[in-house]
Amino acid sequence: QPGTVVLPGVPLLTVGDPGRLQLQLALSVEAAAGVQAGSRVRYELTDAPGGWHEAVVTRVAPTVDTLTRTVEVLARPSGRAAGMRAEAYAQAEVLGVAEAPVIVVPAAALQALEGDTVVVAFEPRGAGAFIRAVPVRAGRRAGALVEVRAGLPAGTVVVVGRAAIAKAELLKRRTGAAE
Repeated sequence: QPGTVVLPGVPLLTVGDPGRLQLQLALSVEAAAGVQAGSRVRYELTDAPGGWHEAVVTRVAPTVDTLTRTVEVLARPSGRAAGMRAEAYAQAEVLGVAEAPVIVVPAAALQALEGDTVVVAFEPRGAGAFIRAVPVRAGRRAGALVEVRAGLPAGTVVVVGRAAIAKAELLKRRTGAAE
């Protein structure tokens, strides 16, 4: 601005190369556990929603930030996204490197039941159905999906939309059996 006073040593402008922009992610220690150089990242710019873009992880910091308990991960975009600029925010999902298949369930299927993490399994029986709580060990999360590391056999049908109601029915059944 004309007439503005500038102190010595204060930068007036910064020149950057938009072709060298990278994503800087701060992941929790648990979320960063399986991330490595070469992992794929899907991201969407907050300022330009509606278009998902791809990036590849180039660096995973070897240390944890002591204040935020996060690990810094850097990823280089595969192409130039429209609207991409320095200091912009993005929503990102780390997809990982292709490995063995994993079992995933919608996050809404996970329930807390008497100190355990469970999913409610559904088995059709004649004209009715049988539900039971299956204790599971949850792993990584990606959007609305959660990896199940142990406890759930592949192909098991789980209750999602009314999982809380199914859990209440299980609790009612347990308290009725105790009386």
